[in-house]
Amino acid sequence: MPLVILRAVIQWAAMAAERGSWWGHLRTLVLFAIMGGILYEMHRRELEQARQEEQAKQAVQTVREAVLARGDFGEMLKLCREGWNGIGIWDEPVGIAWTRRGIDAYFLQGPDSTSVRQVRCDGQGVRRGPRVDRPLQEKLPAEAATKPDEQSRAA
Repeated sequence: MPLVILRAVIQWAAMAAERGSWWGHLRTLVLFAIMGGILYEMHRRELEQARQEEQAKQAVQTVREAVLARGDFGEMLKLCREGWNGIGIWDEPVGIAWTRRGIDAYFLQGPDSTSVRQVRCDGQGVRRGPRVDRPLQEKLPAEAATKPDEQSRAA
């Protein structure tokens, strides 16, 4: 939008300069000063908005680091669930690892049932990690058949 306005001002200034009067030159100078002021104000607002967004991001990170430093598992899990929802994961994790850095959660995601998606929640935020093999793909001995004839059919 400012480029369209700037182009119109330049065309108008060229028309005024063709007349050759000092009044036309003064008008052109005033218009360029006004456009410069408008462009400067737009740039200043963008910088202010970026600064405010950075401060808000820093405040959220400080709160996140404080919650993780306290080590209250319930509070950490609540914070991480909000982060999981923020990146589009709505399911409950199939596994959780509580570490010094934060929480690593594992989710069934996508058509591949032989692996799970790792999602890390720490002081830096929530981010998706790699897919990792599911350690318990096979039936555990307690889940296996108990009768001898069922065991022979299962094998």
